[in-house]
Amino acid sequence: MSRTLSLLLAVLILTLSAGPAAQAGEADAASAAVAAVAPASAVPFDAEVATERYLATLSSEARARSNAYFEGGYWLTLWGMLISLGVAWLLLGTRLSVRMRDLAERLTRFKLLQSALYALLYIALTSLLTLPFDAYQGYFREHQYGMSNQDLAAWFGDEAKGLALGLLFGSLAAMAIYAVIRRAARSWWLWGAMVALLLVIVQIVIGPTYLEPVFNKFYPLPESPLKAEILSLARANSIPVTQVYEFDASKQTKRMSAHVSGIFGTAQISMNDNLMTRGSPEEIKAVLGHEMGHYVLNHVYKGVVFVGLVVVLGFAFLYFGFGRVVAGIGRGWRIRDVSDLAGMPLLLALFGLYLFVLTPVLNTITRSMEAEADAFGLNASPARRLRAGGAASRRVPQDAPGADRGIPVLRPPERLEPHPPRDAVEGREPDDGGHCGLRCRASGAGRRALDRRRRRDRPRRLGRGPVSAVARATPAVRGSRRAPRSCRGSSRSAAARRGVW
Repeated sequence: MSRTLSLLLAVLILTLSAGPAAQAGEADAASAAVAAVAPASAVPFDAEVATERYLATLSSEARARSNAYFEGGYWLTLWGMLISLGVAWLLLGTRLSVRMRDLAERLTRFKLLQSALYALLYIALTSLLTLPFDAYQGYFREHQYGMSNQDLAAWFGDEAKGLALGLLFGSLAAMAIYAVIRRAARSWWLWGAMVALLLVIVQIVIGPTYLEPVFNKFYPLPESPLKAEILSLARANSIPVTQVYEFDASKQTKRMSAHVSGIFGTAQISMNDNLMTRGSPEEIKAVLGHEMGHYVLNHVYKGVVFVGLVVVLGFAFLYFGFGRVVAGIGRGWRIRDVSDLAGMPLLLALFGLYLFVLTPVLNTITRSMEAEADAFGLNASPARRLRAGGAASRRVPQDAPGADRGIPVLRPPERLEPHPPRDAVEGREPDDGGHCGLRCRASGAGRRALDRRRRRDRPRRLGRGPVSAVARATPAVRGSRRAPRSCRGSSRSAAARRGVW
């Protein structure tokens, strides 16, 4: 439910940049298992075949239950939109919105404070009106499908925390956007869109450090071989992290999820305790490989660009639609103009309707990013780092996590040679943890960029620095099996001269 423009935009950016990865349910376990599956022979890995193999392990009842859960979510989207329109109609048609505006104007003569007071009243009232629907969607339905671990008191506690954050950010958003509307009578839609997008970026920046810990406790993952492999995989893909975090999502949900968040050169790898306790090491690395793909492929920045376009077009829609609605069916609502706080329910209703109509476009953008992250994760998975013919497919021991699914898992070899033979090289740059990045298969301009970066970083890090985006994207696009010259060197000393070792 959209309570304020700020919260609605925050949901939009999270949907585009992270997609279902941050809140994936049991599908995350399925994706992890699928990514870990590999055939016993040397036949190339086929994701679709592996997916069908995994789905074949599920009973027809389990598949029907999963389909009902996700298809029901589509209907909830429709009902949520209709309820939002109904709440807006109630506030406008009964002139309750006008009385809230008059109360704010009586309490203070400062326009900024009037905007904040109205926003506080609006958020509190709409939260109360939509509480039954939110309770069904977030609590009762989750328990119906066995997805929640919360009791009703804990759920209300999280809702109260979300309401507090909504009051804070919603009032700030209302103050900023309505200040722009008052100052720019004709171009408010453009400047208002810029302000809204800036608020979204601020929430992205502060989210991992200040917002997420409000709901969950984050703590460093204990030292283990798995943690070392995760950090090695991150270093190989130029993700600037030195720690892996776990958070206690099991107190709220049974979902298995993880995310690699960060912007402007920062990054944080986090996974919930459900994934850590119920997933096998191969599944965990497969899920994190997918999440690292979102970071390496700059999906946050691309998401911000897409959201910027959506927001600008949406504000333009508000500019042309608000006055027409008020002059038509809204003649009795006593709204003065677009800068009138009493018109906030109409602005939010129109913007929510605009996003609802745009759902297929938003879903297409999300699924495109998810497909790219899937491809990245498959390339980064341990199965693709095995020496050709140097390892065999083995089943997980019966006491290992995830062994109850009986899925064959291709494990990495017990020891990776520092420089495997030429016929076994898949074209990746060696890393001190045994992992290789996805960039060493570059050729042409990508290889030259690699060489320039190695020469620059040789005195400091001996070739372990980040690699250009051109080279990073090459394997996913071209799929070349040709290794760069630095990986095909005939001697260790020759490689050392080029700054590889």
